[in-house]
Amino acid sequence: MNLTDFITLQDKELKAQLLKLCHCEAWAESVIRNLKALKTKDVNQEDIEDILGEEWDTISETSKLQAFSAHPKIGDLNVLREKLSSQANTEQGQIRHAKESTIHQLAEKNDIYYKKFGFIFIICAKGKPAEKMLHHLNNRLKNTRNQEIENAATEQKKIFLLRFNDYINS
Repeated sequence: MNLTDFITLQDKELKAQLLKLCHCEAWAESVIRNLKALKTKDVNQEDIEDILGEEWDTISETSKLQAFSAHPKIGDLNVLREKLSSQANTEQGQIRHAKESTIHQLAEKNDIYYKKFGFIFIICAKGKPAEKMLHHLNNRLKNTRNQEIENAATEQKKIFLLRFNDYINS
């Protein structure tokens, strides 16, 4: 899909596409409002990425948590083995090649993370080996909840910008 086609989608379809990038209702609605202003001028990918990121930076913690909740846990073997989510398989596929002990540690530490912070560990996993993700998870367990909301939000932004790039360039 090209950029013009993307921004000229009807609101309902545009929202559906945005929710595939980042499952956050408030963010998607805000992005749609801002994209309408771009429809009358030449648009480049950077313009849209700026809107996606700027709107993400302004949403509430509750909205961020909604987006986080749509992710499978890093190392969730049920999702990966059953291939229920092609997106998780694409983004976390390198987990399939990790040692079982690393995968189990990821699952165990993710449970600890969830109990401490109230949401799952979010990391832009694309291209990262499981051992590196485990390292990040262990380090981030030392943080406060506020730090982790910000860290997870930063990672979420990386994820949806990668997804957008894949979507536009596929």
